[in-house]
Amino acid sequence: MPLFTERLILRGYRGWGGPRKPRCVQAEPALAHLDVWDPAREEYWNQGYGTEATKEVIRYCFEVNALHRLGLLVYESNARAVALYKKLGFVEEGRVREMNWRAPGEWEDAISMGMLEKEYFARKKAEEAATL
Repeated sequence: MPLFTERLILRGYRGWGGPRKPRCVQAEPALAHLDVWDPAREEYWNQGYGTEATKEVIRYCFEVNALHRLGLLVYESNARAVALYKKLGFVEEGRVREMNWRAPGEWEDAISMGMLEKEYFARKKAEEAATL
């Protein structure tokens, strides 16, 4: 699984695109903010890749790049992703109403979620204490 995580980060982080141009991560260093998008393919579901990759992106953002905030948008129909992000500590901050056209006459909202640096380190400290 680590190879998948490395590829996700290397493919997505600005300047590390290799043969592909960065498309998954938009970094704004002046704002110390990072938005992540990664359309996962069904063949990788239920193997822990999304959880591991998301944990590694979060760790990298806060521990290596010292970002203040990590944010994302996820469509409300993607219940698996919403549950994963909440499990990893993201907080729902709001909604972008009717952002995605799903079917004739059917729009869906995008949920804005975020995590602050202090929330990440408090959660990490609590998890480390629980393993002792």
